[in-house]
Amino acid sequence: MKGDLAKKRGKGGYGMKKVLVVDDSTTIRKLFQIIFKKRSEEIDFAEDGERGISKIKEFSPDIIFLDANMPGKSGWEVLEYVKKKYPNIYVILMTAEEEVKSSTSPDKILRKPFQMGDVRTILDTLL
Repeated sequence: MKGDLAKKRGKGGYGMKKVLVVDDSTTIRKLFQIIFKKRSEEIDFAEDGERGISKIKEFSPDIIFLDANMPGKSGWEVLEYVKKKYPNIYVILMTAEEEVKSSTSPDKILRKPFQMGDVRTILDTLL
């Protein structure tokens, strides 16, 4: 629903939104660069879970697109961390898996493989 993020963040929806993409795939990160090239949101990237947590602390994103399966700290572990420490960040978990491997639920699941239009639809709905 339009404005979901503003409600979740407790904001009036003003100002540039920040989006963090955490994925070990260079291809996925490049896809997001293409998607955001003509959008107004600020975007940053992390290539693994540990760097993702560091970027969350530095960048203070409103939305995180989070790969579920990464080497080292998995997306599931990052999800649990985010929901405990930063419950107002909207987390979209990207996965090809059918089962949720955590007691912590993401705000949305984006099933892989996905198209650019799927990401645009999510962003247009949230922002």
